[in-house]
Amino acid sequence: MLPNRPVEVLHGHSQIGQPRSGDGEDHSSTSGHSASQRICHLRGPLALSGWLPAWDLARRTMAPDEFAAIMRWVKQQMSANGVVADTLNGLRLSGERARALAQTLTRAGRSPALRRPLHRILRRMLPEVPWARVWVQTYAHWRILLPGDPVAPVPVHTDHGFGHSLDERNIWIAVTDAHGPGALHLWDLDKSLSWLSRASGVNGGHVPSGILHVGAALPPVDVDAGAALLFSPLHIHGARMPREAVRVSMDIRIIPRASAPPDYTFSPLLNE
Repeated sequence: MLPNRPVEVLHGHSQIGQPRSGDGEDHSSTSGHSASQRICHLRGPLALSGWLPAWDLARRTMAPDEFAAIMRWVKQQMSANGVVADTLNGLRLSGERARALAQTLTRAGRSPALRRPLHRILRRMLPEVPWARVWVQTYAHWRILLPGDPVAPVPVHTDHGFGHSLDERNIWIAVTDAHGPGALHLWDLDKSLSWLSRASGVNGGHVPSGILHVGAALPPVDVDAGAALLFSPLHIHGARMPREAVRVSMDIRIIPRASAPPDYTFSPLLNE
């Protein structure tokens, strides 16, 4: 059993936004995380709740036709916003323009033009989920990370530290290959909980160095385009600036319907 004491978590800027905001806007700071850190106390015992699967870096893969449907939508949105590229890896944008494009994709993602094929993919990839009992995040959050742009990568965190419920589950989808520095960096659930448990016993329940300082120890979890990583609000994870290729991803969360009313943040899976 984890100790029932607060765990200090230092938060930097992030594109995740407020846990139940439904406007699809980027609520992140554009300054470095050292200027925007805030402290959140996570009170134990820390354990996942609810009946959804306790995914621990599980992997799933889109079928080629499924991935092609997502790519058609992305390219249509890019073209409508004056961005033309044969491949996402070939994007040539400033960091500021790439972050703005990611926000645009997030806002546009409420349309059934994306949600319908995406929800079809979720049904096929996750047959163990009883979708009639689950809400799905209405806006899939898009991320575009560029070599040379240190602002966009989300610092190390747990989603629970941002206020997300312990019965939510994360579905992170690579839209380009995500390898090495461009991969998502995570600890598995056992190591994440072990760190959080130890941290809560340091310095009277406070961690002077904060969670940001474990980033160098997090291993990359390499995946190819079209692959999904499944994990929880208690997994310690973060992103780094890619060194060579552009990394594009989207992430979405699901939650039991009994845990939250439907609103602009969560809504039902679209029917066929």
